[in-house]
Amino acid sequence: MNTALKKKSLEESLSGHTAQVVESESGIKTVGENVLVEVLENFEKFLEGDIPVGERLELDEAYFQGIPYVLSNHELNAFLQATPHLKDNENYYSYLGCFISKLVDNAFIAGHNNYQIDLVDLPPLNEVCLELRDRDLGYPLVVNVVGNVDSNFAWGSEKCRINFEGNADSFFGACVKDSEIYVRGNIGFYAFDNLTDSTVRIEGDFQSFGYNMSDNIFKTADEDLLKKLLDRENGVKPRSYNKVVFINPDGREEVVRDYS
Repeated sequence: MNTALKKKSLEESLSGHTAQVVESESGIKTVGENVLVEVLENFEKFLEGDIPVGERLELDEAYFQGIPYVLSNHELNAFLQATPHLKDNENYYSYLGCFISKLVDNAFIAGHNNYQIDLVDLPPLNEVCLELRDRDLGYPLVVNVVGNVDSNFAWGSEKCRINFEGNADSFFGACVKDSEIYVRGNIGFYAFDNLTDSTVRIEGDFQSFGYNMSDNIFKTADEDLLKKLLDRENGVKPRSYNKVVFINPDGREEVVRDYS
């Protein structure tokens, strides 16, 4: 383990920010560099684990039980900025996304919400916002993500409100249930595969939508994008119990296609 390099990365990421109090209205404060070093060490151990490939994962499974931390928004992003020196590890691109998801889940269970996740300076990650859910607390988990991601963004999430600004690869929003997703950016193949009971506002291009989508509402304010949404092959499929809605310049919403 290259401790010198690790601490240097943390010092650089925390420079000018360690005195900042974040989310003080909800009682969370930054806890300092030492705790973040511990989180980074924990992530290095997590990289050496064996998460099954191709299996649906849930954040309560044994793979994630060794991640006990509740971080403020500031601490989470400082941790992320301290990880790029580990990207030569082949697991970095998928496991970091899973690790982020568990940290957000921990914070939500502890009573905190509305995280702002900054991935702009990181390479595109898989599995970001994996299996997030409301934990039966009576209100949605809210997360805001900026930056590019790879595949499986928000896979399996439920009762969430997700704002995403960036570009994404395949299976964006797949298997999501009862959620709201606002996308500002370009997304790849099989987006929203198996999406159910959700509302999506999309303001960017996409390569193709997936299948088995039902009881959803897809909204856009872009006329060209509306045409793509109505495309039977790559957009919203017919006989799918979905609706396509156009948002007019005055804000009025118009149901353009109803497949129910």
